[in-house]
Amino acid sequence: LARVGEPFSLGQNVRVGVANARAAFDAAEQLVVYRSADADVDVVVRAYGRDGRPGPIVLDQAAYSHLELSPDGTHLAVAMGTVANRDLWLKDLSGGVFSRLTTLPGPEVQEVWSPDSRHVAFMNGGRIFSTTVGSAAAAPVTGTDGYVLLEDWTPDGRFLVARTASGAVG
Repeated sequence: LARVGEPFSLGQNVRVGVANARAAFDAAEQLVVYRSADADVDVVVRAYGRDGRPGPIVLDQAAYSHLELSPDGTHLAVAMGTVANRDLWLKDLSGGVFSRLTTLPGPEVQEVWSPDSRHVAFMNGGRIFSTTVGSAAAAPVTGTDGYVLLEDWTPDGRFLVARTASGAVG
């Protein structure tokens, strides 16, 4: 990898998760999105080009959290709702459609995209679930023994990577 051009700031005060220390931003080939650290504030999600110029507004003002761009850059997954009942929503970045991805009771959190951008895994009630984009159905992948942080999929999309609160990876 080689740096091209001079570095520049795209945003300030980027939110960082307390539990997993992840910064709330994501990037695809021509798009960068981030979540402000301002707690309890509705935000506007705006695209930024890699040249630092503001692009279009992706999502109007609301209380979004957990911004995750699909690996192919075509969709943005966000969590919306109350702390007790947060669902995942999907924004189609090419067509503008904003639709609910999950409807399970309780909060869906820690969403991660599969490498092929066809599936989203997430945590709900101490269990890992997976859903296929467009299916409107979520299936449990496994239960967990204690608190788990869902990290990512393996590059081949065959496995999910998670770690326990003790730091063990499985």
